[in-house]
Amino acid sequence: MPSVSIITKLAVAAGVLVQPLFLQRENITAELLSGLACAAIGVEQTLYTLLNSDKDTRPEDILTAFAKEKPLPAELAYACLQSVPLNMAAATDWIKWIKPYVEFQSTLGWLKNPPLSYQQPAVDIMGGLDTIANSVTAGKFKGQYEFEVAV
Repeated sequence: MPSVSIITKLAVAAGVLVQPLFLQRENITAELLSGLACAAIGVEQTLYTLLNSDKDTRPEDILTAFAKEKPLPAELAYACLQSVPLNMAAATDWIKWIKPYVEFQSTLGWLKNPPLSYQQPAVDIMGGLDTIANSVTAGKFKGQYEFEVAV
């Protein structure tokens, strides 16, 4: 079992992260709340791993255990996802990079203007990528997750 001092330090860190969420909720911005979500995930998983360890826990044991330990609350994971900022230059470059590969899709013309017998509505994939690129340039995406959902 890990030393009490490690657990105590992590518990204090968890309290520092979580206390504002419950005591001063009306004063916290959505950006701060979502940023705290990622930090809270790390502290929560570390505490869980340390408290449930049968041996002296090394840092690499904690990292290995993250993926197979306690499930995260969906709201916390979603808040963390939403807190990742969008790198507009990288997003624009990615759209430019992917377009030549998408052009290899042999059914683009049919998808854009399907025959009457086609079961699905028309979809303009290249036009959709252009719309997403324009939205990136215009700053319409709040973060990386919103951009990826659009793609």
